[in-house]
Amino acid sequence: MRRRGRFVVLEGLDGAGTTTQSRLLGERLRDWGAGVQWNTELTALQQESDHVTATLKQPDGTARKVTAAYVAGCDGGRSAVRKAAGIAFEGITFPEHFLVAGTRYDFKRHMPGICSVNYTADPVEWYLLLEIPDMWRVITAADPAVEPSEAVQESRLQASLQNLLPRPEPYEILVKGVYRVHQRVAAAYRRGRVFLAGDAAHLNNPLGGMGLNGGLHDVLSLVPRLVDVWNGRKPDSELDGYEPQRRPEAIHAINAITARNKKLMEERDPAVRERNLRQMAEIASDPRRAYDYMLEASMITSLRRCGMLR
Repeated sequence: MRRRGRFVVLEGLDGAGTTTQSRLLGERLRDWGAGVQWNTELTALQQESDHVTATLKQPDGTARKVTAAYVAGCDGGRSAVRKAAGIAFEGITFPEHFLVAGTRYDFKRHMPGICSVNYTADPVEWYLLLEIPDMWRVITAADPAVEPSEAVQESRLQASLQNLLPRPEPYEILVKGVYRVHQRVAAAYRRGRVFLAGDAAHLNNPLGGMGLNGGLHDVLSLVPRLVDVWNGRKPDSELDGYEPQRRPEAIHAINAITARNKKLMEERDPAVRERNLRQMAEIASDPRRAYDYMLEASMITSLRRCGMLR
C-alpha cells in the first residue's frame, strides 16, 4: 500500500504467533522504512481520482483511515481487497476436499530413489508426497461423500499413509487438516488504483507448485512498475501493462497445467492411464522434448511468453 509516506498492512496476522517467514518479512520491511501493523482487517476501500482511502479495523477494534496512492491486495484467496473493489472471482470449486497430513517418518530411508517432491498417480487414491523442513507432508483427495470432520479422523489418515507405504506401526501424525480447492482467476487484476496479486488474483490446486510461483511472478511484474511510477521515471500508464502481462498466464499456464496434472493423477480408465504413461516415457526419452517439458512445468516458458524473461 502506497500513500504520502509509507505504510504496509499485513492483514489478519498476529505478530506474536506468526510464522518465521512472516516475521522476517516484517523485520525487513521495517528496515526499508515501512510501517507494519499486525492483526489488522481491511473493511472498506474508497477510490478518488488521485488516491484510495482504506478503512482498517485495528487490533483494539477501533477504525482507522489510511490514504494511499495505490493499494496492492496480496491478502489471499478470501481477499478483502478484491471484495471491497467489487472484482468477481471466476472459476470452480472441486467437489472433493483435499486431505493433508504431516509426519516425521523418513520416507527416503525406506523408499530409496524418491525425490523431495513426489506424485503418485492412482485411480483410487493419488498422492503428493512432499519433503519440508522437519517432516514429510502427504496430500490426497477425500471422497466428496465423506464429511470433512470424518475425512480427517486418525483412522482414515492412517489408512491413507499405510496405503502409501505399509508398515507394522502406526504413523506419527504431527499435523492434519482438510480444505477445499479452487480453480479461480479474478475478473480483473486492476480496478482503478487497486491491484491484485498472488492468491488474491488466482487460486489453483496444489499439483505442480504453481500457485506460489505464479504469485511471485505477479510481484515481479507489479512492483517494478509501481517503483518506476513512484520515482517519476515512468507515467501512471506504465501500470496498465500489469494485468495483460499476468492474467492470461493465470488462465493459460497456472490453471491449465494444474488442472491437467490433477486429471492425470486421478485418471481411472486403464487405457487412458497406459497412454498417458507411454507419452510421458516418450517425452523423457527425448532430450529436446524433455527440456521443453521442464521449461513449461517450471513456468520459465510462461515468463518468456509474457515478456518477463528473455
